[in-house]
Amino acid sequence: MIKNRTGPVLPQTDPYERHRHHTAARSTREGNSPEYLRALNWPAVPVVNKRPARDWPNRATTDAGNLIRSMLHSPSAALAVHLGKAQLACLDVEGTVGGAHAVAGHAALADLEGRLGPLPITPASATPSGGRHYFFRDPGGMRCRVIGPGLEIRAGTALCCLPTGSRTPDRWWIHHPAEQPLADLPPAWATFLRPPPPPPPPPPIRLDYCTGQYAKAALEGELRTLASATLGGRNQALHLAAVRLGRLVGAGLLDRATVAALLERTAAEIGLHVREARPTINSGLKFGLAHPRELKR
Repeated sequence: MIKNRTGPVLPQTDPYERHRHHTAARSTREGNSPEYLRALNWPAVPVVNKRPARDWPNRATTDAGNLIRSMLHSPSAALAVHLGKAQLACLDVEGTVGGAHAVAGHAALADLEGRLGPLPITPASATPSGGRHYFFRDPGGMRCRVIGPGLEIRAGTALCCLPTGSRTPDRWWIHHPAEQPLADLPPAWATFLRPPPPPPPPPPIRLDYCTGQYAKAALEGELRTLASATLGGRNQALHLAAVRLGRLVGAGLLDRATVAALLERTAAEIGLHVREARPTINSGLKFGLAHPRELKR
């Protein structure tokens, strides 16, 4: 697997022990100082609890002064890189700290390296769950999707939280971007990580004649809103969309199978695995069906 910069590879089951060993080796540029931000030189935005400000895609910047001024307004704000603007792809390896139902991705990563070959050393950071973020140049064609248990590739419009000094005590750099050049994904990895061909289109939408335009606009609007959901709010956005569209299904304006297929496909496009998305969709549709929308005919 990808090795740390210094010292032996410590047991993966005790990430906080590894944290203790790496504390002394952390980069002096880590934090929210101008020196750190200039050394980083990645388009970033301030986030609070992984949630960015409104209009964040247009606010991502490498301007250190601008970022510091933004963070001064919120003492708890940290930084997140805009992967698309930075032309990065992030391999997100989940840990198990702090989540009873979390699935560690270290084993899945080791399995893929056995099949596809070892990944090169590249900028990498530790995450609060005991996981890892590995940053590579985006070879093109990448989008967010789950590629294994506890393992996800993130790219495009996705944000990725970064170590930000004392504001993120459980995040730190293993290989700082100013010290470790970005690596390219090996060809076998790039081919594997690119999404498969799109699935066949879902069945045509069956709409009520009188209210068809209203139902069609509502469906398209909910799918657009879901497609723009950001990290930390994707599952909630999926449930809300399922509830709202379920109410229209309950009113006889939309077809349940079609709505479920479209929600599932959009959920996959924003990086939600089908095993996570399908129960959320079914739960939301069930609630919406029990509370159908009342419309004036």
